[in-house]
Amino acid sequence: EGEPQDCRNLPYNHRYHCNERPHDMVFSYTGGTCDQSNNVQSSDIFQCFDFQGGPPTEAGTTAFITVTDILGVIVYHAGTVEVSAEYNVKNPPFPPFVVESRMNITVWTSSNTIPENMLQTLVFESSCNQNLFQFDRFGAHLLVFETQDLVGYVVELTLTMNITNSPQGLDASLQALTTETSFDLFDFTDSSLLDFNDYINGVILKPGTTLTPAPTFDIFIDPATVTFFLTNLEARDPRGNRCQDADYLSISSIPFPPCSVCGRGLVVTRPEAIFDFLDYPGQPRVSCKELELGEFGLLPSYLCLKLPSLIADVCGCRQL
Repeated sequence: EGEPQDCRNLPYNHRYHCNERPHDMVFSYTGGTCDQSNNVQSSDIFQCFDFQGGPPTEAGTTAFITVTDILGVIVYHAGTVEVSAEYNVKNPPFPPFVVESRMNITVWTSSNTIPENMLQTLVFESSCNQNLFQFDRFGAHLLVFETQDLVGYVVELTLTMNITNSPQGLDASLQALTTETSFDLFDFTDSSLLDFNDYINGVILKPGTTLTPAPTFDIFIDPATVTFFLTNLEARDPRGNRCQDADYLSISSIPFPPCSVCGRGLVVTRPEAIFDFLDYPGQPRVSCKELELGEFGLLPSYLCLKLPSLIADVCGCRQL
């Protein structure tokens, strides 16, 4: 709760500084030009150049992508990739089993890698000299996973909750209050569980009243990622009937611009339709209106690659 803050100005905790080059990396190919790059690497280290207008961004468009060391001797990836698809950068099968510190990614129109088929080429640093963060953007490529330790921060967070019993309800005996944390809104299987039962033990919530627990705890935040909090409440009425409720919020330290909840150029036409995260256990059912997350249907960029394809049919996504 509270006003947004610049997470890059939080006190730096050296325990989370990386100590080796990555073993593996996963990039999402989004298309687009060099000017959309967003990372902390200095301009003399990260360099990006577009040709022929740069890689296209239209859905279904493919390109041939090569990832090599700076000399082009070690090939980590070479293959055709579709816009919005992910591709892997694998470590070499020889010591030291990590990628080179200076790396090149080049996008071509086809597997015929001649100069006139080049759409974009860039150089970046994978070593701890220039730290990598989840969701760093390098031209047409978004870093979504890597196996080195990341720079991060431990911050004190107060999570304020409002638990209200309807005026038409019965006495509610609060039974359980927990919050799960995850870096993926759609996957809480590897989440961490925070137990807040001490805040509701023995509480009988009368109709029309509100309880506002505000637990404070420490949490690790990567300065370029998102942490989701899924809070679950369980209660019983005097007849022994069990009721549950859930809600979620997120903390984002990603500085990228938002996109439409339906995707570029699309809007929700069925705001009252309900999207049920059937394939993602533990997620609440939400209306398409709630998913819009704002008056103009914008959502944070960390969901831009996932959510539009999931809700398109249910929410009636259509061209503006």
